[in-house]
Amino acid sequence: GDMAVPVYCWLRRPHAFEYNTDCLELGTIDSPEWKIPNWEWAHVVRAGTARAGLWRSHGYEADYAFAFCDGHGAPLSGVHQYVIHFEPTPPVDAFWSLTMYDATNFYLVENPLNRYSIGDCTPGVRYTADGSLDLYLQHASPGAEQEANWLPTPAGVFLPIMRMYQPQAAVLDCRYVLPPITCL
Repeated sequence: GDMAVPVYCWLRRPHAFEYNTDCLELGTIDSPEWKIPNWEWAHVVRAGTARAGLWRSHGYEADYAFAFCDGHGAPLSGVHQYVIHFEPTPPVDAFWSLTMYDATNFYLVENPLNRYSIGDCTPGVRYTADGSLDLYLQHASPGAEQEANWLPTPAGVFLPIMRMYQPQAAVLDCRYVLPPITCL
């Protein structure tokens, strides 16, 4: 069956939406690694998929990672300041983004920047001289120097979700490891 893969408290389920035993739609990859051969289990997964998000993208179209804690296993909370250091950024053929949710009610987080996600398509994001990227997750602004790379958090517990669209093979086979969320 499909096993959840924790990575520095990132939880990924690349095959969460692979319930088909037949090729269902235009562009669906008709290959064994993207199917659940046990029809009874496929029904269970299909029911869960319908509950979580009907007709979600297949894993090879979009891979999602959820973070519930920092790199030391502590719950994520807006009372702390965090950084994610990407070296390299997620290898994708389309784009990637990190979206911030309030973990209490799963709403997007209102903030003074009106920024609900940040990623490789966010205007003004600043990379370091070596090409790496630091993203700041915190409730208050990290200051003018770092605000371009700031994804505001709620004051309480939060849940960031990394979305990687058209992930490359290194994402799909877990050779690419998402970096930990580090408390500053």
